[in-house]
Amino acid sequence: MIQNLFGYPITILTNLMMVEPIYKQTFRPKRKKKRIQKKCKKKYTKFIGYKPWEKIFFTGDAVIGHPDIIRKMKESLKREAESYERKWR
Repeated sequence: MIQNLFGYPITILTNLMMVEPIYKQTFRPKRKKKRIQKKCKKKYTKFIGYKPWEKIFFTGDAVIGHPDIIRKMKESLKREAESYERKWR
């Protein structure tokens, strides 16, 4: 459990739906006309997968984010706490 500056516990909420889709255009036309580019973008764009949002939302007593990003945040907080303790020994 993480605590804020006042010593109160902060609840951590994870949400798997905090992702954004990744698309890739598989074909690029040789002609540079806008009309042709628009057609090819619409027709030859392929769905690749999802990537987690890099955003973390802070509310009064909760932190909301994707599980991967929350895990990274916890690891960085541990490293910071360890380096802080080493610094003041």
